[in-house]
Amino acid sequence: MMDVDPSLVQNGRLNNIVELRPPEECDRLDILTWHARSMNVDSQVLRSVARRTKGLLGCDLEQICREAATMSVSEALADIRNIDSVSTVSGEHFERALHLCRPSAAICKGMVKANVCQ
Repeated sequence: MMDVDPSLVQNGRLNNIVELRPPEECDRLDILTWHARSMNVDSQVLRSVARRTKGLLGCDLEQICREAATMSVSEALADIRNIDSVSTVSGEHFERALHLCRPSAAICKGMVKANVCQ
């Protein structure tokens, strides 16, 4: 359990402390699949992302999906002759999105400590 200031754990303040574990690989794949449900993306790409995102939370995975989709659309709009490619979000888009997205939480002894300073 993370250390919590005893003054915070008093009646009327933090009565319960809930510790969360980050999702396992199969759960991360489910989360990615759900967030990418309207994208044309290869399932192998999502499996690869799920393997590489240990410690990330659902909100992080959502951000990665959004960034990858935005990159795909931006590239297609930059070259209007290539507008058909907007329907495909590639592994390269996800790769770049992985580098852009910062984790929203830190892992402490296998538990999640939320980053509330964002």
